[in-house]
Amino acid sequence: MHLLHALRRATILVILSITCMTSQAVGAGLIQGEKVEPAVPDSAIAARLFGADATNLDVIRDDSSPPSWAVFGPDGPVGHIASTWEIAESLGYSGRPIDILVAVSQEGRIAGAELIRHNEPILTLGISTEDIATYVSGFSGLDLTKPRITAFDARGGLPPVIARATVSTGVIRDAILRTARTIAIGRGLVVGATARIDRVSFTEKTWSGLADEGALSHTAVSLNEAHTALAGASNPPPPGAQPFLDLWLAVLDPPGIGRNLLGQQMFNRAAGSLGSGDSALFVASRGLHSHRGTAWRQTGVFDRIEVIQGARTIALKAEDYLRIDRLRAVGAPEFKEVSIFRLRGETGFNPTRPFRIEVTASRTTADDGMVSMRIPLDYTLPRGYLIAAAPLELPEDKPLWQSSWEARRGSVIGVALMLVVLTGLMFMQEPVARRPQLWRWGRMGYLSVTLVWLGWIAGGQLSVVQVVAFLQSMLSGFHWETS
Repeated sequence: MHLLHALRRATILVILSITCMTSQAVGAGLIQGEKVEPAVPDSAIAARLFGADATNLDVIRDDSSPPSWAVFGPDGPVGHIASTWEIAESLGYSGRPIDILVAVSQEGRIAGAELIRHNEPILTLGISTEDIATYVSGFSGLDLTKPRITAFDARGGLPPVIARATVSTGVIRDAILRTARTIAIGRGLVVGATARIDRVSFTEKTWSGLADEGALSHTAVSLNEAHTALAGASNPPPPGAQPFLDLWLAVLDPPGIGRNLLGQQMFNRAAGSLGSGDSALFVASRGLHSHRGTAWRQTGVFDRIEVIQGARTIALKAEDYLRIDRLRAVGAPEFKEVSIFRLRGETGFNPTRPFRIEVTASRTTADDGMVSMRIPLDYTLPRGYLIAAAPLELPEDKPLWQSSWEARRGSVIGVALMLVVLTGLMFMQEPVARRPQLWRWGRMGYLSVTLVWLGWIAGGQLSVVQVVAFLQSMLSGFHWETS
């Protein structure tokens, strides 16, 4: 009995000591909201996330909503990188920030994710930071156009949860998915799984109006640039400031683009040749170089120009080509060549997703070799020409603790029933105490249920992780969302 009283007194003293220390820290201003700056990616991090050469990448901050870093390579945009702390304000099980840099490709996929900061009490369970980092990197390749994935759902394509760290796993999963989809939607990389082109609406617009809104994409290569790129050729382009290739690109399917460029009659002719799932591209150019060339007349395939979307490269065929002699758009410049190319549905081309065309310029060398340069031009159809029948949804906005409780509904009901029984026993302790057999078997039964079901089966026993997390929350701030 004396030993039991001594243990009780020691426990009370420990609790009072912790409370006093916490109160003193609060009074001294030591416990304040920790200001954490989001991680900033550099070219080396971008190279790891996108699997590219760091020397060829530029990382540029974009403060428009949602904030991110745009990554550019030699051939144009590569994707975007965002911080989960900046976008989702991700807090771990410890109540401290978790910051993960998430890279989203131009094709609407997670290119990679890298753990930058965490304060999870996982080392006490034999789980290392490398285990968490491996789990984070497992999100690479996830298609963001698929239906939403909630924090505790087991879905294909996602890495398996880490045993004994399910709450930390849920926090990380939710933060990565929310950040990636926020960036993908905000940057127009994805609109919806069933997004389709508006083929009805029409507003009259000029050439400059279409260019300003992104309906027309443009790039230009000067003679000086081409002379440098093809310097090894026996007959390189002459130097000069004039255009070697002044290239323009558009998707003609929406009347707001196609009809403004071609006029009503020619647009009807082009649209009438399209089958179900087909699309039409507008390509116009001027300068010394031709985007069409002449070999297609013999081969039936345009060897100088190709369409690239994701991992798919589409060759353009002579049977899908239509020459245009005159443009109807007000303010349209004079072009050397204007072409319409039909992209058949069986090619898998999706005009609502980003793509690019590449025009090749080649010259022979003195030793009968070949030197070439590729001129890329990226294109994304503006969202104003799309109808999102089923827009993408972000992961559900329920707090993490609520999702966890819903996933363990049976355990929650069981614990509630045990608390009801315990409360009833507290109010009826005198009648129960007068019956030794009832008290003894009731006590043993309740303790057995607590040990076997609550402790071993439901996993409700108090662990070192909970103690460490509680102490950290006392020092850094308590959050119901992760506690």
